[in-house]
Amino acid sequence: MSKYYQNQPVKKQKVKKARWWLFWLLMFLYVAAFLGATVYGLKYLWSYLDAYEASRSKVALNDYMDHLTDAHICDMGIAVMDQIDTNLQSEEECREIILESISGGVTYAKKSSECTDTRQVYVLRSGGQVIGQFAIESGAADEYGFTPWSFAEESFDFSFLVWNDTVSMTVPSDYSVSVNGHVLGEEYIIEDNIHYEEVEAYYEDYDLPVKVTYQAGPFLGQLEMTASDPEGNPAVFDENTDWSQFYLNCSEEETKALDEFTAEFVERYVAFTGSNKNTRYGTYDQLIELVVADSDLASRLHAAIEGLQFGQSKGDEVVSITTHLQLRIEEGKYLCDVTYEVDTTGKEGVVRTSTSAKLTIVKTDSGLLLESMNIY
Repeated sequence: MSKYYQNQPVKKQKVKKARWWLFWLLMFLYVAAFLGATVYGLKYLWSYLDAYEASRSKVALNDYMDHLTDAHICDMGIAVMDQIDTNLQSEEECREIILESISGGVTYAKKSSECTDTRQVYVLRSGGQVIGQFAIESGAADEYGFTPWSFAEESFDFSFLVWNDTVSMTVPSDYSVSVNGHVLGEEYIIEDNIHYEEVEAYYEDYDLPVKVTYQAGPFLGQLEMTASDPEGNPAVFDENTDWSQFYLNCSEEETKALDEFTAEFVERYVAFTGSNKNTRYGTYDQLIELVVADSDLASRLHAAIEGLQFGQSKGDEVVSITTHLQLRIEEGKYLCDVTYEVDTTGKEGVVRTSTSAKLTIVKTDSGLLLESMNIY
């Protein structure tokens, strides 16, 4: 057999292999085209379905509510701080109050009075309290002829948390007042130098304790004022407060010493004013021991000696001494308001007289002495 015939089967095998390769190529192109058409069709379908979903207002509504967080509400509502005194409440404290107000959850309700065919408005509530509102709107028709709804705007209003009433407190001038842990400065004092009514008559001549009134607000939420004494101890002021404790400032020891001194002075003073030419110098010497030397009162008493020689009294007796007021007007200096009654025996018998006097008493190394006496 020749070489030509020997090689013939080999040529047929090569042609057969070439045809299979072309088949698989065509099959691949067909599958690729089919898959491409399928993907495009699915993409178009999904796009169509998305457009349809977007054309339903309920979808936009649910999307907004699903993404509405407490943190977002707080961020939007913190503008309420513009209505309060931020010196007394920090942003962190205000955020806590806002978050507490919506802790029960947030619901929505359609506000039909403001809705149109292309706009829907919803009110947001928490615990029945309106906290804001939002709106969704439909836009222009898309490629499928649908009009999609989307979020348009929102607003929040937490002004209902603002306590518009200011709070005030009247305290002794040396007391401090705090709100929410912040000590109020002088800028919060709306009235100072307030006199204690019970001792109003003494302010003209004496430097007595006074009161001041603090006022602060508005606040986010209801806050209270608290007061502290000069040592930092809590103090309460209300309708039952006994204000006399702040101007009747003498200790028990001081009160006892003043009572004893006043009684002794009145006795000697009555003895002096009731003396005659025979006793005037003796009673003066006893009285002047209780008076500040070189004071105006000492000069007046000395000048009165000459007039006592004409006295007609046959005897004076102190019947009673009533102390109306004892004040420490400064360290070592006191004001005493007293009334004493004296029975005087004269030509017409016994006559009872009543005398009131304001005594200024000072504390010296040798004891208490009278600096001035104002009879009224």
